[in-house]
Amino acid sequence: MRLTRRSSAIVIAVALTILILYAFSTTTHVRFEDGIAAVHLQEHPSLDSQSSKPAGQEPAEEAAAAEATAVYKFDVKNDLMIKSRSNPSGDANRIDSMGLTERLFNPAILELPTGSQHNFLIIARMAHIPDTINGKEYSRGRELAFFANLEHDDEGAPVIRRSGDWNRTILEGEGYAGPEHHCESEDAMDKYIGPEDAKLYWMHTGAPILIFTHQVPYEGECQGMFMIDARAAVPELIAAFGSHASLLPKIELTKPRQVRRPRQEVKETSWSYRFEREKNWVPFQHPPLADDPDTTNPDDLFFHVQAESPRIYRFVPDQKYVANVTEPPTPQTCLMDNVAEGLHQGTPLLSLTLCKRGECVPDKHNTILLGLVQRRQVSPYTWYDSRIVTWNATAPFAFRSVSKRVIYQGTQEQQYNWNCGLIYHWNSTVVPQNRSHGYLDDEMWITYGVTDRKAGWVDVMPEDLLKDHTICK
Repeated sequence: MRLTRRSSAIVIAVALTILILYAFSTTTHVRFEDGIAAVHLQEHPSLDSQSSKPAGQEPAEEAAAAEATAVYKFDVKNDLMIKSRSNPSGDANRIDSMGLTERLFNPAILELPTGSQHNFLIIARMAHIPDTINGKEYSRGRELAFFANLEHDDEGAPVIRRSGDWNRTILEGEGYAGPEHHCESEDAMDKYIGPEDAKLYWMHTGAPILIFTHQVPYEGECQGMFMIDARAAVPELIAAFGSHASLLPKIELTKPRQVRRPRQEVKETSWSYRFEREKNWVPFQHPPLADDPDTTNPDDLFFHVQAESPRIYRFVPDQKYVANVTEPPTPQTCLMDNVAEGLHQGTPLLSLTLCKRGECVPDKHNTILLGLVQRRQVSPYTWYDSRIVTWNATAPFAFRSVSKRVIYQGTQEQQYNWNCGLIYHWNSTVVPQNRSHGYLDDEMWITYGVTDRKAGWVDVMPEDLLKDHTICK
């Protein structure tokens, strides 16, 4: 059921209440549904007793471990069950590659404006393959691009199906970063090359951006973050846009560009075995706020780099390094206080105004940023602890709240899910601008990989993601 007008007003009041709750030191549990039900928490579930990811172990090496069966038992007290709104069973949905023999996982998704030739562009990881370069053996990662449409199976369940025959691997060739690299603290990683973990994001201007990880040859830095306009990485996308192509801005990032931060800062703020490897940066922008004089250029692109002790940077096109955004005046320990260490970013961040379209004007009091973070643990079996997190929508982007552990209905028997995509599903919206900002009556989709073997997605309303949050101090 969607929110009533009365419930929408209550949710707006919740946002204002959150600002007041910052002044209190007691952790509070809030339900963003049917008003506020705030209770004090004596204890919050964590995974402190379970180990973080050990150095040198990559998802591509987990095929054997993934064979082990581990049924996760849903805990009504500590978990948040997310159900598909359009699947009659409520179970999460699948992505059908329609005959492709390669296993596809960790799908990034870009919804195309209505009237395009296809509904979606999907970019998904494939398994590593052996490769020999200059006599040295490597294991190459690959990303596959294809177009897809929303359809339904014989039982009425929604499914994203590959459309047409076209598909190809992208971001190949070593013109922007050769195979040479060395992870001094994780030399087992030296054999891995190629792009990994693509993320797609609509800029407010209408430029579709693709972010990914790739090896780099620098001293003290063996993996880096790159970005490119998705139209440059996938030229077929221009034709797929149809008449919308002429409404999009000029392609500025015509080839992959590394986005870097000063190495000394990385060493001071990262996990000891992670400082050489830049991974999991997620993009976001200021939402379009009508009355906030403190908002910087609304076209600025930001990256959320660390989840635990957050570091946020602004992309500066004509500078070598990204610019550090001023940190909040108080330490941001919300995730560390409520979840075990080892969290990192999962999905891009979207902005959400806490009313229905047309019922309010977005401002810094009624608008938040929202995304998923996750933590990988390997004992007693591999599992990702996923949380929905909200932030203030304007600098310095302080934490606002964190959810219980997120479980997608129908996935409890899968060993682990890795969240990678978050979009608004606009249905009949044809405008290609501001597609990363929405309201309470806008549908949201989450895409995820399943044990490095397949891909899934779930459709929700914002209210589903705002239930059972702990307010940050």
